Amino acid sequence: MPLSLYTLFHGGRDCHYLKKNKEIDYLKKYRNYLPEYISLELENGFERQLEVKKYLEEKILNI
Repeated sequence: MPLSLYTLFHGGRDCHYLKKNKEIDYLKKYRNYLPEYISLELENGFERQLEVKKYLEEKILNI
């Protein structure tokens, strides 16, 4: 089974619930390797998922 980037860089644990936006800041290091479209699987509610999407766009992907 393939491991996610999060799993690889966070001690082998896999979690789909985001508590703080800074938990995905590690993606900044890999921005140049991300495809045009990315998928993020979260167990958070829809409103929180939209907040995370906005954070990704503004702080991580700079779009």
